[in-house]
Amino acid sequence: MSFALACAQNSLSPLAMEVEVHGINPAGNTVFGPLSLKTPISVARLRCLAREVAGSHLKLLLGSNELDDEHVLTPRDDAAEMTVTVVRMPAPAFRVAAAIGDPTRGGDCSCVAKQLHAGVISISNTDTAFAALKECGKVVTWGDPQQGGKFKPVVDKILGVFTRIFSTGGAFAAMTERGQVVTWGNPKRGGDCSSVADEVAAGITMIYNTSNSFAALREDGQVVTWGDPRYGGQSGSAGKELSGGVVSVYSTQSAFSALKGNGKVVTWGHPLYGGESRAVAKELHSGVISVSSTAGSFAALKEGGKVVTWGDPTQGGDSSQVAHELTAGVTAVFSTDGAFAAMKECGKVVTWGDPKRGGNSGSLGKELLSSVSSIVGMPSAFAALKRGGKVVTWGDADLGGDSRAVSDELSSGVVSLFSNSFAFAALKEGGQIVTWGHPLFGGDSGALGDGLRTDVTTIVSTRRAFAALKKDGKVLTWGSISADLFPNAVAEELSKDVAKLFSNPWAFVALKQA
Repeated sequence: MSFALACAQNSLSPLAMEVEVHGINPAGNTVFGPLSLKTPISVARLRCLAREVAGSHLKLLLGSNELDDEHVLTPRDDAAEMTVTVVRMPAPAFRVAAAIGDPTRGGDCSCVAKQLHAGVISISNTDTAFAALKECGKVVTWGDPQQGGKFKPVVDKILGVFTRIFSTGGAFAAMTERGQVVTWGNPKRGGDCSSVADEVAAGITMIYNTSNSFAALREDGQVVTWGDPRYGGQSGSAGKELSGGVVSVYSTQSAFSALKGNGKVVTWGHPLYGGESRAVAKELHSGVISVSSTAGSFAALKEGGKVVTWGDPTQGGDSSQVAHELTAGVTAVFSTDGAFAAMKECGKVVTWGDPKRGGNSGSLGKELLSSVSSIVGMPSAFAALKRGGKVVTWGDADLGGDSRAVSDELSSGVVSLFSNSFAFAALKEGGQIVTWGHPLFGGDSGALGDGLRTDVTTIVSTRRAFAALKKDGKVLTWGSISADLFPNAVAEELSKDVAKLFSNPWAFVALKQA
């Protein structure tokens, strides 16, 4: 069953919407729209409205593009209306076939294997633990018990079943169908939300995080925070601005920035790493449409394509040397841990920040002046994908910034890029993989022979290794994890029929159809 829903912004609140059911779409889908947006609205909020009439397990599409909950729909000068299609998906059901990697950090799930044999729909992770969400709404955890590997929720009563799980580096936050938040893990990293229990008891639509704190967005646009106060766990003087009207939240490792419906940005957290924005307060008062971040600084993209930066000047917070390039025409901003790369309408790329981590692309000459279609950043280097499938790289030469050894293979045909903390992997047409970067940590995949020549569909990574999923469901790994060390039972499970792969910084998890 499906519905056509007409949605109009309410002038009293940028998040309040009137929903009217018109009937059944012949294609079997729920349709929101056309939407006439006067202010931004988060996809997370739109999803909550969809659940009220279409149930759970939904996919939201704008045209043919799937929308992530962290995406914000914004008014467009060239389109007064837009249509979002909501597809009701069958509830997926998987089993955990194997966990591989450091056994103390999630690489061994044998203690909960029976609970993971069927009904798993998603996997979330902290730095050293995993949490599986089952179709019945229950949670199963394993890994470091101090960092979320033991499910000990800080709440008296759980209302409803869990629908989604979020995480910091050391704690989990699960959200129920009623918008209640339940936390566990390291209390100093967000595992204890008892100080804000009343505010997160219902009505939460989305949760964001720094490395040690959470920020929850309520359906009324209020933001609730908890965790390490040095990392944004207390909103301090920003609290009044966060009492309503927020549509999305962004973060560095230790600070948050909230985007309000009127285009204003509000910041809090560590003052040196993005939590203090008074120097650019006038620029952030209105007109912002999205925010990007490095480990310690923010870059706000405004209407018309202007970029405003603040935070640690050594990590991209100071863009004064390229300010003339950032006054207009920027369409997207990408980042490593210490540098930004702005892509302009013509496909030109402008970089700034730590030169050792991608802030200086001058050596590439004309390569970045046009035709760039997307950019991937890892901690210390960038890789840009150009029209036609050519890849160009810059940043730390030893950690992916120098791809000359494979330049012929990267000259055309690349369709997507992946990275871990030390290397890159390019997926080409036909499923071939090309790797470069630190040879011990994923940059050299030669030991796999012809295994990566064809039929790879996707790649996931830990900090120092990669895992490739092939069309037949076989999994191949390389980097600081050796398949030669896998127990026979694990090797057999990874030889065929794997449906999905997940990872934390130290381990992989493979799912198969139940």
